[in-house]
Amino acid sequence: MAYTLDTEPVQRLVRLTFAADSSVAEHLASRDDLVAHLDACGYERALVDVSASPLSLSTMGYYTHAVYLAEHVPHNVRLAVVVAPDRARLSSEVFMRDVASNRGLVCELFTTQAAAKAWLAGAPAAAAS
Repeated sequence: MAYTLDTEPVQRLVRLTFAADSSVAEHLASRDDLVAHLDACGYERALVDVSASPLSLSTMGYYTHAVYLAEHVPHNVRLAVVVAPDRARLSSEVFMRDVASNRGLVCELFTTQAAAKAWLAGAPAAAAS
């Protein structure tokens, strides 16, 4: 499996991290695992790190992925997505974040896990980036 899913009990967050060789199928399968893990542990913070994954989806792929997350991740969960620095301002990543946010999911993009964790802990996104 080209992704790991674990918890950080002290920070009460679920972390999903993708390897460089992760496939589209694994990205799609991970959504169900993430939702199930959040339901099982009851945590309200999730960190998804795709910074090592070179995958890129079509616009429709980003849209359907965002809609799925917005419909299945509980809306009391804050979702931080860590992307590679060269992808942080790409329209596709911003588009996916905006679609999910417009559907009620609290999510933001970051370029480091430290910044993402700071935001998940309550820091404003601009201060955490």
